[in-house]
Amino acid sequence: MVRLLSALVLVVTACSHAANEKHLTAAEHRELATLHEAKADAERQQFDPSQTRDAVVRSPFTDLPDSTMNTYNPTAEHLTAADRELRRAAQHSKEAAKLEAFEDAACQALPKEQRASCPLLASQVSQVTNDRSGVLLTLKDGADASGIEKRLQCHLAWANAVGFDRPTCPLFVKGMSIKLSRANVITLKGDSPEVVRQLQEQARRIFVGESNANTPVSSRN
Repeated sequence: MVRLLSALVLVVTACSHAANEKHLTAAEHRELATLHEAKADAERQQFDPSQTRDAVVRSPFTDLPDSTMNTYNPTAEHLTAADRELRRAAQHSKEAAKLEAFEDAACQALPKEQRASCPLLASQVSQVTNDRSGVLLTLKDGADASGIEKRLQCHLAWANAVGFDRPTCPLFVKGMSIKLSRANVITLKGDSPEVVRQLQEQARRIFVGESNANTPVSSRN
């Protein structure tokens, strides 16, 4: 019973947390799927078939004899609740599978252990520019922009699948997107002002350095 109550508390906490999260990783979806399954099991356990009884059907719109009976169980609502929780679990599992498939597609033949490694950028970037949507990285002449963008997309897909709290690049933030906007410019875009702020702060740390914290990166409106 203690384990069951703990699972229910976790469901409520996790769902509340999920409601405040615009993006969930595949790992978070898997966790929520497990918790909804636990809640479904708890609901099923509250259904008592022995409570099933016959009730007389009466309606102001029909003239039925008192002998008309219908089967009724006051605990049947728990089966409905269990079905609802299982649907939620299935949806979370589906979303997790989508993110995991996206990781495989973005990384293709790259082994999983390499997907977690941070793409090296500092030696290949000539200019860092802040704008309203995030950060623009201008690459040095001769840099393989397409290859770098693909490696960044792979690592972002990996982070979206396993979680941003795992060891990963400091430049990668939940809610960001990556695009090769010009031949030698990679755009890191945030989907909210807070994500934009985090991206710009991390870009400063990586490309300017903590010792030069007062040195501004270039910016544009």
